[in-house]
Amino acid sequence: MICPKIEDFRMQDRNRNRKSDFDYSKDAICFITISTKNKIHPFGKIRNGKMELNELGKIIETQILW
Repeated sequence: MICPKIEDFRMQDRNRNRKSDFDYSKDAICFITISTKNKIHPFGKIRNGKMELNELGKIIETQILW
């Protein structure tokens, strides 16, 4: 996997998408969407409507579900 350089990220151009009426300091369930360059699938693929995690996806899953 190729990691981008930190200077490739321009935070001033980032779209701020936080809800103004939501308390982000409280525990909550969230949905994470990740867009990747060239639409690669770094965590696995969806087959027959089910996510099949690859090795990296399994590592991420263990960290999210701790």
